[in-house]
Amino acid sequence: MNFWNGRTIVFCGLSAACISVLSPLSLPVPGSPVPVSLQTLALSGNAILFGRLAVLPVLIYLLAGLIGLPVFAGFNGGPAALFGPTGGFLLGFIPFNAFLGWRWSNREPSRLEALLLLLMAHLILYLPGLLWLKLYLSVDIPRVLALGMLPFLPGDFLKIALTVANHTVFIRVKRRFFS
Repeated sequence: MNFWNGRTIVFCGLSAACISVLSPLSLPVPGSPVPVSLQTLALSGNAILFGRLAVLPVLIYLLAGLIGLPVFAGFNGGPAALFGPTGGFLLGFIPFNAFLGWRWSNREPSRLEALLLLLMAHLILYLPGLLWLKLYLSVDIPRVLALGMLPFLPGDFLKIALTVANHTVFIRVKRRFFS
């Protein structure tokens, strides 16, 4: 994909907008500062479509949130939201999309490979998110897992299943618009 292609730039902006629309839609998790949102669903689709350039819409999204637009979970924005308890997860979107985009740009994985890649990407996302949350809250590892990972696993598995189920749709769109 040629970065300077006008179509790519437009779709990059549209993908950042899609992430920005789905991310604020969130539900609070009782006792946790981290809400359940549709962010990883939007990010997974972004990575499949953009391949190596998947980080660009994520950077646009993070910049929009940093300057104060209410694009983060719960319609939050600004530096306090980016550097609050969920900051590690937000910054983890960069390696999440870099990994998935890189893997999808090399070839089109089968459904099983897509499932495994998405599971690995979520582990990549959880690492900075949980580390940041642990440091932010000054809690031990079992507590940070209880606050920042365990309540989210069922939803993550559902979002992964939706992405895998729509894998062929993403591939068709990618072939049509990005090849």
